[in-house]
Amino acid sequence: MRKTALLALDRLIKGVVGVIIGLMQGILGIVPIPKADQTMGVVRADLKVSVGLIDEVILAHGIRTEAENPWSPAQDGLVLYAQNAKPLLINAAWLTLFSCGLSFVVFLVMLAPAALVVCLISGSWSAGGFVFAILFDWAVTAALIEPFAIACLLQVFFKVTQGQQPDPVWRAKLEAATVKFKELDTRAATWAGAKFSGAPAV
Repeated sequence: MRKTALLALDRLIKGVVGVIIGLMQGILGIVPIPKADQTMGVVRADLKVSVGLIDEVILAHGIRTEAENPWSPAQDGLVLYAQNAKPLLINAAWLTLFSCGLSFVVFLVMLAPAALVVCLISGSWSAGGFVFAILFDWAVTAALIEPFAIACLLQVFFKVTQGQQPDPVWRAKLEAATVKFKELDTRAATWAGAKFSGAPAV
């Protein structure tokens, strides 16, 4: 699969994930939940962090199925995520809190050596210490914390969806809610046609 096609797949997945989250927010909005405004505020803050990782989960689902057509398992993975959104989002919420807390701890730990580096360079403390600490924190987050979060999301997704089949009701909801999901279907059909005709796939 070419890089351009992979980027297109990732873009479509993110678009559908955004719709799934919108549907879940709509459901929570009409359900009488105590302190619903505060709850939705926490959910929205959590999803801003975790939504960028969900597409990795869907892509991993496609790799795990070992399907030749990458578009079809992406559709199935999105439907599976939608029909299990509640436990998956709860897990993502806890994981986000843990990741943010750990990232903050790393920032505090890195603040002292960063200040030392700045003092050695300039001979005095300055705002540069905060800059170095932020850079160190970002590097640790990108190298360790984010991959750990993705691994946790994958483990929960595979456990929750084990043995399940995509729900036709949720598939219909996604088809009606966003053209991006329909585009995945079109891409899947185009891929199958290209493979059948012997033409090179994208």
